[in-house]
Amino acid sequence: MKRKNILALLIFAGALLVAGGFAYWYVFRGEGGIPPGGNPPTGTEVGKRSKEELPPFPKDYDVIRYDAKAAAELGEEGRTRQEDAFKDALARIERRPDDPDVWIQLGGIKKMFGDYGGAIAAWNYVGLIRPKDATAYNNLGDLYWHYLRDFPNAEASYKKAIENFSENLGLYKDLSDLYRFDYKEKAHLADDVLLDALKVSPKSVSVLAWLGGYYRDTGNKQKAREYFRRALNLDPSNTAIQAELKELGG
Repeated sequence: MKRKNILALLIFAGALLVAGGFAYWYVFRGEGGIPPGGNPPTGTEVGKRSKEELPPFPKDYDVIRYDAKAAAELGEEGRTRQEDAFKDALARIERRPDDPDVWIQLGGIKKMFGDYGGAIAAWNYVGLIRPKDATAYNNLGDLYWHYLRDFPNAEASYKKAIENFSENLGLYKDLSDLYRFDYKEKAHLADDVLLDALKVSPKSVSVLAWLGGYYRDTGNKQKAREYFRRALNLDPSNTAIQAELKELGG
């Protein structure tokens, strides 16, 4: 296995050890954790508000607009399983329309069927009933980035997720990677985002190694050595980081 892959796996494994739940329809990197639905409005318990007390539900929230290719990839068994989950989610919405988790689930199911517009509507609705939620905004960032290739909206979504959950370092990594690999007009911001993460958690081996890897790959060996050394000072037994420094001559 190449040394870069080894480093990535070890760093990712370390992040998972300290990560909270914060994962619904895909798992993302990070450190820290809160309940996936975010914080309810002050003085309001999750699930207590009735439909009449909430903003209007998204249009066609109870309908799946099937994408033929996505539905075919699920296979017959997968389609049946997700259709059952969809019915269950609708029933849960009827019982507890104020529960953000079920709207996050609904968006995930719609995404599985290629109903990206429906997924966006469901996750945006979470933002209406739980403005401080981070999971839905993170999911939106992933959808806009990897599926719709809408980089400005992906950026806005990740920024909102970071605003709502600044302690989750994986969010910064996702935004940094968006800039670095795809949103080329803003590629120069990739390390700035990681430096912001480092301000949040100055002793994070993951963030220091991410910075080291970024500078290594962009040709700044001096800074790469600096951040790898700082990471190694915090985790002296990390053989992957030791290998990185050896390769960099430092």
